[in-house]
Amino acid sequence: MRNKIMKLAGRNRLKRSHLPLPPQEAMALRRLFPAALEKLLSPDVFEFTWEDAGIWVDANERTHYPEVPQDELLDATEFPVPHEKIVIQTRVPREGSAEPDTFLWYVEQRPHGHIAIPFVFRDDTLSFFGTTLLFDRRFRDVNGAPMFGCHCPKGHRKIYDEDEFYDHNLMLLRFLRILCLPQVVVEVFEPDEGINRARARRGRAPMPRRSVVRIAPETIHYIEPQDAPAKVAPREPVAPHYRRAHMRTLRSGRRVLVRSCVVNGNGEMPDPQAFRVG
Repeated sequence: MRNKIMKLAGRNRLKRSHLPLPPQEAMALRRLFPAALEKLLSPDVFEFTWEDAGIWVDANERTHYPEVPQDELLDATEFPVPHEKIVIQTRVPREGSAEPDTFLWYVEQRPHGHIAIPFVFRDDTLSFFGTTLLFDRRFRDVNGAPMFGCHCPKGHRKIYDEDEFYDHNLMLLRFLRILCLPQVVVEVFEPDEGINRARARRGRAPMPRRSVVRIAPETIHYIEPQDAPAKVAPREPVAPHYRRAHMRTLRSGRRVLVRSCVVNGNGEMPDPQAFRVG
């Protein structure tokens, strides 16, 4: 869907939308839109498509998010963003409509967490809310649960359910945790050279390398604690592929960060590319 947004923006046919706000705030929001769109469409980001995230919208325009258990949430706070800048997109079914929405988040690493900008795309219209979600794992409540922050226009607080900011943050943490589970396998599909030569003759951009993140279905429906024994036998990587940064628990119980790298490659970082998670 990000590719469609890019094409519409390039042809000046992308429609823009935001929540109803006082005139001064709406004007400020429209001024922020170009910079936010530039981040979303930047060629420097890694794109992840998350299938079956469990989010849906009912007939009353209320968005429903799956429950994230407390133990999963606490574990998820330890997982880093896999690249400096990523975009996560997922289709969201809408009750009474054959066409789903697409929720997108631009996520950027921070030293102790991340920031995220949410968008919604539907009917060639990109909705931008002037909202930046903040997560810093150093800030916890008395029970150890993460505390989330949010920058948004003041007018949002009168018409927008603030609990949804919290739900957005929970979904991002769940995604980062799933992505770094040991059951994840990355398969890389190189583009066909013949097809790319034909595209070049027609003046079209070459097809990029495509990476698919494979996750066992039982991992999606029930995510085991980080220290639980793995039920899926590890698979030896066949082709060179990208390994995301992730936290690893040593036998001593100490948790260490495993940095991102290329496995079976020449050690160089791959170009930004699209990943499908399903």
